[in-house]
Amino acid sequence: MGGTSGALYSIYLSALAQGIAQSNAPKVTLPVFSKAASFALQALGKYTPARVGDRTLVDALDPFVNELSESQNLWKAVEAAREGYDSFVGLTNVVELRKRQR
Repeated sequence: MGGTSGALYSIYLSALAQGIAQSNAPKVTLPVFSKAASFALQALGKYTPARVGDRTLVDALDPFVNELSESQNLWKAVEAAREGYDSFVGLTNVVELRKRQR
């Protein structure tokens, strides 16, 4: 973990816990988690300019949260995160390749 990753994780996970606590639900069900995940993503957006395409955890997190909110299907959300991650890895590899070519 480098750069701002630690701070992004901290903000997101703190807001996720807050969203779960605010639900007052006796159990953390998929709908409760989904709503808390959306709350946390919005909170993260208030504290960082990182967006999809910036080669941060947001590249996987944003599609995960959005798909989870829309479908309420954890496996579809995981696949959306994987696709976001794969696009992130591709961007990183291009950047690294260009650095090595110089």
